[in-house]
Amino acid sequence: MKIFHRSPSETESAKLLDTEGVEEVSLPEETIREIARVLKKSGEELPPNGRVFREWEVGMLERFEG
Repeated sequence: MKIFHRSPSETESAKLLDTEGVEEVSLPEETIREIARVLKKSGEELPPNGRVFREWEVGMLERFEG
């Protein structure tokens, strides 16, 4: 599954959380680091012109079928 991601500033994060329809998800720091590592590694495997879309970095994650 293609994921568009970026790390917002604290100010931008606060503004996003005030937006209706946006919900904060709390995860352990280790989990966040692992997801960031997987997104970075998978993004490096994409063609150079597919690694960034506007201000977003692009990565891939496996879809969870629960």
